[in-house]
Amino acid sequence: MHKTEPLFNPVRFAGCPRGIRRYQKKYARFFKPGERVLDIGCGEGFFLEILKERGIEGKGIDVSQGMVRACRKKGLDVSRQDTRTLLKRGKSRYDGIFCAHLIEHLGPEDLRKFLRNAAKVLKTGGRLILITPNFKDLDVMGERFWMDPTHVRPYPLPLLAEMLSGAGFEILKSGTDRMTGLPGRRNFVSWFLKKIRFGPYWGQGDLFIIGVKKDARG
Repeated sequence: MHKTEPLFNPVRFAGCPRGIRRYQKKYARFFKPGERVLDIGCGEGFFLEILKERGIEGKGIDVSQGMVRACRKKGLDVSRQDTRTLLKRGKSRYDGIFCAHLIEHLGPEDLRKFLRNAAKVLKTGGRLILITPNFKDLDVMGERFWMDPTHVRPYPLPLLAEMLSGAGFEILKSGTDRMTGLPGRRNFVSWFLKKIRFGPYWGQGDLFIIGVKKDARG
């Protein structure tokens, strides 16, 4: 990711802060107090705030200077860095990496490099959490995914599982985060009618996958 401001306002599509915090809380449970977690593409720092509340040391990076400023105003440890450079020169010092809505901005070869480098900066047993749009959802497929001009391609779970395995991870858990597919109160009636019409292809929610770094000797 280059050190340039995004072509659009990322907050516009991220959802309300309350909703983001609500769904991200469950991912913080995969980390323990005293551990170090790197949030890549941390945005406004909601996940970092959750980690802080749980006694977990969190560091964030983001390419947007505006997001970095917003995080620093909250007293969060966030810097504006190039993700690829950070991971390439990193050592095994993190217990976890959290990465929400970033991999869809990468092409396949860049994602392979990203995963290999992520494994390098994680300790053995460290957890990598990826969250990405679900292309089985008609709303995502038909329009919402392409509203972000920096999106490159979607990544289905079977492909992600293969790529994580190739980078030295075991899959701990994966699936659909139904909480992220729910609408706000104002849009519930419209969402519900479309859910009746399109069934499992509407309101799916984001995909998530959690990998654990294997022992390098294994």
